[in-house]
Amino acid sequence: MIIYSRFLVNVFTLGKAVGITLFPFIFIVPEMHGNRVVINHERIHLRQQLEMLVVIFYFIYLCSFLWNIIRRKNFMAAYMRVLFEREAYAHEYDPDYLARRRLYASLRYAFGRNGRA
Repeated sequence: MIIYSRFLVNVFTLGKAVGITLFPFIFIVPEMHGNRVVINHERIHLRQQLEMLVVIFYFIYLCSFLWNIIRRKNFMAAYMRVLFEREAYAHEYDPDYLARRRLYASLRYAFGRNGRA
């Protein structure tokens, strides 16, 4: 379910994003209503969360982010290196990606097979 709310997106992202997925909801700022790229990006996260049983997704996401913040010492650089974000950004422009996406596809990004780790 997609919920359009600038307030909720700002609360959950500290104003740093236009959308966020918190299973089972996708929150998007109203200005991005109908933006297929943003919606696809967030739907990729929804699939990732579902296959990782939600809690495991958040644990891996947090560990990946913390590891990258230690390595890169930059919030945005760390965020962009989170394996789940790497997959979502790599395929956000492909509207058919989720139809052919393999199970646990995001794990490929943890081991550098799709770019440098």
